[in-house]
Amino acid sequence: HALENRLLSASDALYDWDKMNPPGFQYDNDYIANQNRDGSLYLQDADRAFVDTFSMSFLKEDRARVFEYACLPGNEQLFRSEILQAKLRMLCEGLREAYGVPEAEEIFLWEQYLTEPFA
Repeated sequence: HALENRLLSASDALYDWDKMNPPGFQYDNDYIANQNRDGSLYLQDADRAFVDTFSMSFLKEDRARVFEYACLPGNEQLFRSEILQAKLRMLCEGLREAYGVPEAEEIFLWEQYLTEPFA
């Protein structure tokens, strides 16, 4: 969440995040309500829009979970989804912009699952 604060103040890359969610989807904006959510519709492999059900609680949790899982090993399958790939790319672009390294040749840990690395 600390990274998100920096991103939102130093980059506009995340402003269209909601547009990547499935039509009609709304975050719970409530952790207790989220505990009872059946998010299985949005967790199907090819059309997967979220890392897990907790990601559907708040917009900030969705972003945080994408970043968290992008930094962990063994999540190649998760990021094969077009939606999660787009969310990851948006997050990575925002991080590069916010931290002043938009053209760095290095592939950062959280970029390991991008299907098209930055050039």
